Amino acid sequence: MCQEFDCNDLAVAQSSFCNQHRCRFCTAGIWQKGCCRTHSDKMCQEFDCNDLAEGGIFCRTHNSCSGYNPDGRFLTMYHGTSRTAAAQIELHGFCPSSDGMLGAGVYLSRNLNKARNYGPVILECKVLVGKVARIDRQGHPLQKTWHDAGFDTAWVPPGCGMVASGLEEDCVYEPARIQVLGRVMA
Repeated sequence: MCQEFDCNDLAVAQSSFCNQHRCRFCTAGIWQKGCCRTHSDKMCQEFDCNDLAEGGIFCRTHNSCSGYNPDGRFLTMYHGTSRTAAAQIELHGFCPSSDGMLGAGVYLSRNLNKARNYGPVILECKVLVGKVARIDRQGHPLQKTWHDAGFDTAWVPPGCGMVASGLEEDCVYEPARIQVLGRVMA
């Protein structure tokens, strides 16, 4: 019998789980997206998509719109802040916010104009985004829990309705992924 709670189906040969509760790639039980913990990274990480990822963390359909940076390049982002805070960041690095629209982390944008809305000093940063969660609506199941789900950065795409300005926003969980390059002249 299948070892999944409340399942009375027969287990597949050499597995403790039935076809419905068995990983698509091995005989282990399902953890998420139809796969065990070992193989779940082979699946598209877009919410509600169960297609195979292709050369990254998204399937062919979602790779072009995900904001994912498959070859690990650094992205340039901007952080608007006060003069005092900018000086502290330049000396000691970023201190993540404890909460916000995307939960804890350092908030930046790839859009310089968006950063201008947050203070007179704009810091230009080099960011290794890592694994990116695309959060494109209020109430998204990963909106504040993306880091717990294995993501390094949360990305709100432009025009999705989550940000009043319609501009994109990023939240990077680990400040060590961010290098301040300098100040942007107004």
